[in-house]
Amino acid sequence: MKKLDTKSEIEFLKELHADPQAEKTYALLRESFNVLQTRSQMLIGLVTICLTITGFSGIKIAESCLPAKVSIFIGVCSTLITALLLVSGPLNLQWLSQYRADTLEATLQELILRRDRRTKTYHHASLCLIIGLGAYTLSLAFYLLFS
Repeated sequence: MKKLDTKSEIEFLKELHADPQAEKTYALLRESFNVLQTRSQMLIGLVTICLTITGFSGIKIAESCLPAKVSIFIGVCSTLITALLLVSGPLNLQWLSQYRADTLEATLQELILRRDRRTKTYHHASLCLIIGLGAYTLSLAFYLLFS
């Protein structure tokens, strides 16, 4: 797909909205991207909470024993990887109407592929966050056991 200038983007939008079926498909895709955006923002919120808590109590937990230190390190790394995946994937801002393939059908197919790639990245980020939260929980358990 090529990036459109402003005039070409307006022409593309006119063409898109002239075809009721394409307009419905486009609206469905736009909503899919909105869902990904919203869910990704929720995960970023969890990442922020994890990193904030680490800033306040992470050092004390890490000082309690080696397993707590390793667990909190894994938690921090996994959480940061989550943020990187989200920012570079689902939260990467690209307007749907700014890109176009040779045909309207090819454009819609490319948008579906983009949505699917971003969804896969979202799932990978979710897995990293789960690993990070598990490691944080484990570090807290070690802290409680060994302090």
